[in-house]
Amino acid sequence: MEKTFVKKYLPFIFILVFLLVFLSCSSNNIINSNGENSSTSDVIVEVPEQTELKKLTEEDKKKIYQNLQVFYTQDNAKWEKARQEILEMGSLGQEALSLFFIKFFAQGKSSDSNTDATYYWQKASSELIRLKEAAMPYLILAMSHPKVGSTVRMQCLRVIVAIGNPAVPILLQNLERGNQKFQSSVLDALASIGTSEAAEEINNLYLKQPRPTIENGEQDDIIHNDPNYFPIRYYCIKALSNIKSEKGLPAVESALDDPVHLIQRKAIQAVLQYNSPQALPALKKAYQRSLKIYPGYYKKIQRKISEIKDL
Repeated sequence: MEKTFVKKYLPFIFILVFLLVFLSCSSNNIINSNGENSSTSDVIVEVPEQTELKKLTEEDKKKIYQNLQVFYTQDNAKWEKARQEILEMGSLGQEALSLFFIKFFAQGKSSDSNTDATYYWQKASSELIRLKEAAMPYLILAMSHPKVGSTVRMQCLRVIVAIGNPAVPILLQNLERGNQKFQSSVLDALASIGTSEAAEEINNLYLKQPRPTIENGEQDDIIHNDPNYFPIRYYCIKALSNIKSEKGLPAVESALDDPVHLIQRKAIQAVLQYNSPQALPALKKAYQRSLKIYPGYYKKIQRKISEIKDL
């Protein structure tokens, strides 16, 4: 049975309290449960139904604690055994592992360890990747929280990209949710995964974004006065450039007229990735644009048009 959580005054999953309080895993709350997350109030994740904390025996709590502590020994054989025992607890074990490892992205290393934080980031990332889609709800929640720093968001993003296609459904589910930083991260993840499944939704997201109306040439002013929408438009085109689906061509062609030159240039780079006749109108438009503003691209566009016509 699945539960859908809309992140608003989220009482959060009991295991987070369990890990943070009972295990004293982290003094830096990645996702707190005090309601201070209004800017991500509509981020949605689905997690398995859990056993209530009060139904866990003291022996169960002790077992989880002891098994998680084995990770710090850096003994791979012992950790594999401890990890398996945790996973045998079902969805509770998957949740415990996910949250235990995500906390390293904020905390780095334990207070009694001299090992560099990078070591734990790498190990935590590897363990989360092994969990695949089971870790995704917790990665999304961590990445979406407005109080996390860029390091946490970046590490979560890298793990999601490494998980790959199994991560796509929950990314698409939250494509237009959360704050601007979270949306940009979701788009960046989809761009790196490069799944054609996302092309139409990203195309539509770009086309519905507002554009600034500042006079051409005032690029610094345009970006300064367009803080909420510029990154979304930029990452939409970046994603479509990687995906190279014909379903993204309307947005790419429209982006050639975007008032922000960075987005125009990214659109030219994007249309050069296409090899189908359907891209010819956008390529011809990009050619005209390059003659005026981007002379370094017009020969590349000429060659691309010739290649497609010769197909």
